[in-house]
Amino acid sequence: MEELMTNEKLYNYVYQITNKLTHKIYIGCHQTNNLDDGYMGSGKYIQRAYIKHGIENFTKEILEFYPDIKTMFDAEAKIVNRDFIKENSNYNLAEGGKGGFKGRECYDSPIRSAKIRQASYNKVMAKTKDGEIIKVDKADIRLETKELVGITKGYTTVKDLKGNVFKVLVDDPRIATGELVGNTKGLAVMKDANGVRYQVALTDPRIATGELVGNTKGSIQTAESNKKRSNTLKGIKRVPTFASCVFCKKSTSLTNIIRWHKTCS
Repeated sequence: MEELMTNEKLYNYVYQITNKLTHKIYIGCHQTNNLDDGYMGSGKYIQRAYIKHGIENFTKEILEFYPDIKTMFDAEAKIVNRDFIKENSNYNLAEGGKGGFKGRECYDSPIRSAKIRQASYNKVMAKTKDGEIIKVDKADIRLETKELVGITKGYTTVKDLKGNVFKVLVDDPRIATGELVGNTKGLAVMKDANGVRYQVALTDPRIATGELVGNTKGSIQTAESNKKRSNTLKGIKRVPTFASCVFCKKSTSLTNIIRWHKTCS
């Protein structure tokens, strides 16, 4: 939630800030005449998080643009509701759509927090066919019948040539033209000698010097993790993909074609 805004601006949008280290989020709205104004929210908790983790470990993405301040606030209020601010997965202090700030001290009791986490454990955010965003049980039959869908259904996260990150419809024509690309294009998750992980550009000089290495380098699969993965895949039928080599005409799995038959030429 943001400071009260009254002057009309060119852009009105709801955004999400994500902590890349903890995956904790902050939802807010903002009015501006400049999409590159560098605004990263003014909430007390999110500002403390910047100091603790470093602002470079946070990403901002625009969820949606709105024609005026009222529809912007209304959209924020649908997401940042009373249930939302009770959860520990976000930095929001008060319900959205109103402007101003509101204390959250009454929610900081460990006992109350535990009850809230338990109550929210089986809840998910969903969207109706009319676009209304609501919270429902994971077992809600409407999710199975597709009467309700995920709040980002039909959208994808992209960035423009200036690096601005936001969500658009998956069939947005700017994706086909290359004006918009995937928000992680050109980036990689790396770690330093202390195991601290960062998302950096593939051109980062620390990769060439070995100061940063691949996120999974040195990782060892334990028997326990292998068993969990095996249990997850049980009952899932694998459909093999076959193809014929254009040179030797042999038919085999697509994996073999890619790995071995390129030498047939």
